[in-house]
Amino acid sequence: MDENNKDSFLVSLRKDLEQELERLKTEKKEEKEKSHQEAAELVRKKLTEAERKHVEKTKELETKLKQLYYWLFAITLAYLALFVWVIYL
Repeated sequence: MDENNKDSFLVSLRKDLEQELERLKTEKKEEKEKSHQEAAELVRKKLTEAERKHVEKTKELETKLKQLYYWLFAITLAYLALFVWVIYL
């Protein structure tokens, strides 16, 4: 009878340990998935931020380029006016 109790206890213990192992495996898998999702979200946020900064920088450079073109156009007109004025002197 004592041997039966030992076997029953060991079977029960084994079952409990297997259940705990499965629970730990599931928990580890869930944590890994959560970590992966957090990393993916962080990458998306960083990419979005980098894209926004890129767009801002591009607009800033476009504005500066337009200003440069206006200055060059104004200088060209000034030289053209000076050239015409010198010719007709």
